[in-house]
Amino acid sequence: MTAGRDTIAEWSRAVRADAARVAENIARDLAAQIRAATPVDTGRARDGWRVAASRPAGGEGGAEGVENQVSPEYGTRDFSIRITNGAPYIRVLEYGRAGVAPAAMVRRAVAGFSELAARAAAEIKKGGRR
Repeated sequence: MTAGRDTIAEWSRAVRADAARVAENIARDLAAQIRAATPVDTGRARDGWRVAASRPAGGEGGAEGVENQVSPEYGTRDFSIRITNGAPYIRVLEYGRAGVAPAAMVRRAVAGFSELAARAAAEIKKGGRR
């Protein structure tokens, strides 16, 4: 490769690394908001949140076949964010049912996704690695 191509390749790798860090920061912040908003009786639902921010090896990610989980997943071909909770009553907490008001912890957190993304990107731009 020529010097110009080497520089572009290095820049491309740096941009991808920054994008992965932004995804990880977003996942961490989103999960913290969801955990904080999850109602607590025994603590099982609040403790049940799992977050994965990763670069998929290939293929499409998805939450199919996960019936009792609330699992938002966001991503591109370079990275994805998946937040899951396997508590058997997590859907009732999120969406409610007759006589039970929805907590909507995931939907409220996701509504602020753009703000989280902007804040995470600003951290990386400033050189922060959180």
